[in-house]
Amino acid sequence: MKHDDAATKTIDRAIEIFARGFTFTRSMMHPFLAERVGPVWVMRDGPRSRNGERYRTEEWIAYRVEPAEVDRIARRDTRGKYAICAIHGIDESPDALRAAYKRLGYRLATTEPLFVHALKKVPEGRPLARRDGLGAAGQSYRRAAVPRRRVRADRDAVAVRVGEEARVTP
Repeated sequence: MKHDDAATKTIDRAIEIFARGFTFTRSMMHPFLAERVGPVWVMRDGPRSRNGERYRTEEWIAYRVEPAEVDRIARRDTRGKYAICAIHGIDESPDALRAAYKRLGYRLATTEPLFVHALKKVPEGRPLARRDGLGAAGQSYRRAAVPRRRVRADRDAVAVRVGEEARVTP
């Protein structure tokens, strides 16, 4: 079920960026990692330091991988509860994919579209706000003791830029 065309490479790259961006947003209290396991991606908690601490539900992402293979990999490598995110191309019928997962005992929870856009086609723009470190009535902001992290995609990537910064007023 593997295809080596430009559309597949674009979707594969979009899935990787989605997985890394999504796990970034869930990593504030404990690391949530995006890892490649064979032909699929898994988003899950990093190792826990205390015994008995429960892991969050893992999400396995598959694109153009046979459902039986995804099932085998997920069951073999999961740490507990998991969900499978099966992605199909816009020109592919979802019915065969749904039927194959249903035969394996899975049920469809929801469907969502995946939007892909090449950033090199987005024109450069002016910032919407000025960042001069001044708050209301000229008060200076001081940076909070929160680590600053930035995830940036290069101009040839196929997803959005993600960044965060925390500030507090004195």
